[in-house]
Amino acid sequence: MVSRMNDKCSCVIVNYNDAKTTIDLVKRIAHYQNIHKIIVVDNKSTDDSLLSIRNSIEGDVILLEQEWNGGYGAGNNAGLRYVRDVLKDRYALIANPDVIFSDDSLGKMIDAFKSDENICVASLVQHYINGEPSRIRAWRIPEKRELMFLTTRYVRDRIKKDLYYSDEYINSEKIVPVDCVPGAMLMVDTNQFFASGGYDERLFLYCEETLLGIKLKEKHMKTVLLTDEHYIHAHRTNDHEDINRKLKPFRMISKSRLFLLRYYYGADFFELILAKLLYKLTTLESRFILLKKALKESTRKTNDTSPP
Repeated sequence: MVSRMNDKCSCVIVNYNDAKTTIDLVKRIAHYQNIHKIIVVDNKSTDDSLLSIRNSIEGDVILLEQEWNGGYGAGNNAGLRYVRDVLKDRYALIANPDVIFSDDSLGKMIDAFKSDENICVASLVQHYINGEPSRIRAWRIPEKRELMFLTTRYVRDRIKKDLYYSDEYINSEKIVPVDCVPGAMLMVDTNQFFASGGYDERLFLYCEETLLGIKLKEKHMKTVLLTDEHYIHAHRTNDHEDINRKLKPFRMISKSRLFLLRYYYGADFFELILAKLLYKLTTLESRFILLKKALKESTRKTNDTSPP
C-alpha cells in the first residue's frame, strides 16, 4: 500500500551514542515508498556517532545536530518541528533506532489518519524480537493512586491488570482507540501534536507516552492502535553492565513519575513524599532481584567450569 506523495510521512529518529543501530535503520527504510524524508536528530552524542552518521547518510536523509542532550522529548520535538515547519509534512513517524517495520504498515497508518480528523497518534502492536506480541501494547491513563503505587512487583502486577487493555478489547476491531501507546514507534499528525503542546521537554526520559496521552485527552484528540499490524522492538540490552548501571532506568522512571504527579496530577506535599518512599522500595527490590540473578549466574558458570 503506497500513499500519494502529499500524504507520505517523514521519519524522525533520535540518536544518542548508537550510530550503528541508527544507520542500519536508515538503510533499511531508505527506499520505503511511504516515507518522504528521514530526519536523524543527534542528541549531542558523546562518542563518534555524529561523524559516523554524517559520513553514512545520503539521499533523502537530513541530519539535525542538537547543541545539548535534552532527552527523548526534546530530540523528537526538534525533528517533528522540522517535519512540520520546513518539510511541510502533516504526518511524521517517530521511531527508535532499534525497531523494524514494513512500508505497507506506514501506508495503513496514514490511511487511519485520513479516515478520522480527530486522530493525533497512530501505532501498531509491538512485538519482541522473537516475534511474540509484547504484553505492553497500549494502556489507559493511570489514576493518581495507581501512578503512586506502581512500585513493587506484587502491587504492580495487580494494578497493571486494570491498566492494560484486555486481549478481547485489542482484538475487537482492526483499529481501536486507546489512551497511550509505547514510544518506540508511533505516527503523529504534526499539526495536532503541537496543538496539544507536544512533548514536555522538562521530562528527560520515560513516561512521555502517558504524558502525551494526558495532553491528547484534554484536547479531545484520539490515539489509535492498528491491531492487525505490528512492528518489532529489539529492546537493546547489555548483560555486562554492573548492577548500578542496570538500576539507572528504575531511578529515572521514578523521577519521571514524580514529575507527572507534581505537574499533571496536582499531588500535594504528603503524596509526593509517600510516592518517593514507594519508589525507593522499587529500587531496593530491583537491586535484590539483580543481585540474586547475578549470584545464580555466577554459581552456574562455576559449576560449568568445575572438573567432574
